[in-house]
Amino acid sequence: MLCPCGSEKTYEKCCKVYIEEGKKVPNVELLMRSRYTAFALKNAKYILETNYRQKVSDKEIKLLEREFDTVEWLQLYVIDSTKNEVEFKAYFRDFDEKLHVLHEHSHFVFEDGKWYYRDGVIFKSKIERNELCPCGSGKKYKKCCG
Repeated sequence: MLCPCGSEKTYEKCCKVYIEEGKKVPNVELLMRSRYTAFALKNAKYILETNYRQKVSDKEIKLLEREFDTVEWLQLYVIDSTKNEVEFKAYFRDFDEKLHVLHEHSHFVFEDGKWYYRDGVIFKSKIERNELCPCGSGKKYKKCCG
């Protein structure tokens, strides 16, 4: 299986080492990619563990897991990455079968030898008519799901 993060590597050679095997994530872009993969694979525990100063409890995990059934993550596009920030677009399908894009500029913190997601600024954004449809059809959005 290709890794959902868009690296073109298999999941086993990409995000699995961080999500399931506990290897330390060396930089913010890989943390963001592994977090996206955790959302796509519905791994609430990893998402919460990589939030800065997030309380990880069974209650918090269950709350996040309930939200997983409302979206299907389709594609990730990293726009830019610096030492402690990443700008990306994440495409998803909601419970009404409509396609959307989450465009965020995320901020990360390095503490106790680990990177954590701190917060992000979300931009108002839409899927452009002439970009490839995030559903994976290979067609332009306007000729497919748009």
